[in-house]
Amino acid sequence: MPMRDSLYAPRVITAEVERTLGQVAVDPKTGEKATWAKREYGSLKSFGGSEEEEGLYPYDDENIALLDLVHPVEWEDPLTPPDFVYDLVAIGAGAGGLVSAKQSARRGFKSALIEKHLAGGDCLNIGCVPSKALIRCARAIKEVQRCSEFGIELSGKPKVNFGAIMERMRKIRVKIAPADSHAATTGVGAAMYQGEGRFTGRNTIQINGKTIRFRKAVVATGGSAFIPDIPGLAEAPYHTNASLFNLTELPERMVVIGAGPVGLEMAQAFAAFGSQVTVLQRGVDILPKEDVDAAKMIRKALEEDGVKFITGVTYKRVSVQLPLPASGHPKLTIEIDVDGKKQELPCSVLLVAAGRRPNVNGLGLEAAGVKYDAKKGVYISDTLQTSNPNIFAVGDVSQPNFFTHVAGTMAMMTVQNALFDGDDGKLRRYSDLTIPRVTFTEPE
Repeated sequence: MPMRDSLYAPRVITAEVERTLGQVAVDPKTGEKATWAKREYGSLKSFGGSEEEEGLYPYDDENIALLDLVHPVEWEDPLTPPDFVYDLVAIGAGAGGLVSAKQSARRGFKSALIEKHLAGGDCLNIGCVPSKALIRCARAIKEVQRCSEFGIELSGKPKVNFGAIMERMRKIRVKIAPADSHAATTGVGAAMYQGEGRFTGRNTIQINGKTIRFRKAVVATGGSAFIPDIPGLAEAPYHTNASLFNLTELPERMVVIGAGPVGLEMAQAFAAFGSQVTVLQRGVDILPKEDVDAAKMIRKALEEDGVKFITGVTYKRVSVQLPLPASGHPKLTIEIDVDGKKQELPCSVLLVAAGRRPNVNGLGLEAAGVKYDAKKGVYISDTLQTSNPNIFAVGDVSQPNFFTHVAGTMAMMTVQNALFDGDDGKLRRYSDLTIPRVTFTEPE
């Protein structure tokens, strides 16, 4: 078994080794690597990644470059002998999967990573990175609006260019993307599979028609937006964090369902950009998991920024005016009831930010002997093991602290517990963690 002092051992990736790890397909005639830039997409609203997931928009240089890094248009899976056994295989290339597979490889083990959609997961593509890029622009706008307090005079009223704000976000995202790319994974010696992985047994996974075997595995498939059961919502063109960052035009009116961190961060940002924003909440309090006094301060600050709150809401129906426009935003109406009084709220963007659900469907967990709940996720022990002791689970799919740093920390713990039997025989425990968190409103 590899020793811990191999943690920083350099790995030489030759052409022969590269074939065992996976690589971008090359055109045999031209010798050029396959790229999304060679494809035509016409008027499609999003492209790239798994067909079951929301893709990227617009079809511009930044998004093409991003996809070439995190979901190459043609990827050749690793070539391994039929009897090959990985020491560790991770399903899901967000923070949890990336850390699990790459740290294992750096420490001398044979590891593999499987991703069906976009490597980098939510944080890079539809979470931390794009949201914080928008928040930074919103704070800059507020500083400019207050510049007279600091002795700075402007000759005219500043204008907000929403298209430029979103383009800046895409440039930042693709600049960070190489760290989470397929090439970065194979570059440290971990194998990369692009496709949908499914357990077929207690130590086997099927991917792209091939069965791979493992000693240890990690479920790191994350979570996705929970969609509440509101009449008409499923048929309406609503947004979640998976599609919000594809916008290219500023909505005149925006309604946010949910008053948690995601909903409030984006509500405040879009209000700064110039949208009329209304936040709806079933309960009486916003940020229900936080200190009551802190939540009241946040609400007051957002109201001063122009955000309207309606709490104690009963949702009646969501409707959309048909036909949908060929360009621009649709016209939606959200019907609600508050204390027996009905209200109708028109909007052009409806953001659903009502919580998260674990991504457990389609993984074949039953075949692997892994117990789970569709709402709560994969059940894990304090040492992060599932009901199959050779399979671990990390991140949003297995616990309620939906943060990138938690998924990454759990992955580091998993590598230590799964491959090194912990620290000198003492397994690392989730209950030992102290978990900080921040909601990036202003004030935070």
